[in-house]
Amino acid sequence: MAQMFYAQDCNLEYLMGKKIAIVGYGSQGHAHALNLRDSGCDVVVALYEGSKSWKKAEAAGLTRVPHEQVPATEQHWPYSEIFERQMRTELGPDTEVRVR
Repeated sequence: MAQMFYAQDCNLEYLMGKKIAIVGYGSQGHAHALNLRDSGCDVVVALYEGSKSWKKAEAAGLTRVPHEQVPATEQHWPYSEIFERQMRTELGPDTEVRVR
């Protein structure tokens, strides 16, 4: 059975005081942006010019920015950190993990 996590299981202090850019506003971006915003985080949605999602994000009250305004140097993908801290010890020595 899957383990469920809720807001009380998280420490949002790591995200407070930082601007979080969600790139795209499809099914996943939409859910992440609204969840983070509703949790009190500072969220912007990065979209390409002419995106059909621009008005949807606007209707949800989210700040929208052209995706070019989210510099690559500011993007942070913590998957390797999460893997090392939380998963490595659970995997056997012959386990291979691939992330796309």
